[in-house]
Amino acid sequence: MKIVVACTGNTCRSPMAAAILRRAVEQAGLTDVQIESAGISAFDSDPVSPHSVTAMERRHIDISGHKAKQLTDELINWADLVLVMTTGHKSYLESLSGTAGKVFTIKEYAYGGSVSQPDGKMHGDVPDPIGQPLAAYEQTAQELEVLADLIAQRLAK
Repeated sequence: MKIVVACTGNTCRSPMAAAILRRAVEQAGLTDVQIESAGISAFDSDPVSPHSVTAMERRHIDISGHKAKQLTDELINWADLVLVMTTGHKSYLESLSGTAGKVFTIKEYAYGGSVSQPDGKMHGDVPDPIGQPLAAYEQTAQELEVLADLIAQRLAK
């Protein structure tokens, strides 16, 4: 399985999500999953946000060497699954060719493609912490950990 995790600029959410998801699939014993991250509006080679690095360091994951990359047609075609952070990202990507049936919000995919969570609450977007204090990045990382564990469980089935 080849997965691309995408956000807007590929400097905050998607690098964290990809790193956390890599760890979750590894812990689930899955060896045939490849994970990349990219941004819909990324500037190639932009550095990862320092707060993203810190939030990941607290989880013993090093993303300090990450450089942003643009989500390209080639990367979309490579992927079996594209996980995005917002319904806006999903709508945009679904308008492109080659994305049919493989683009989901990360929450939608984590909860089995359903529009509502088991408690009946609607799925929302993963908020973009860019420009906010470290606490916002920590909150995003915590949310991504829960989602990554659910995704790893789903992939293991």
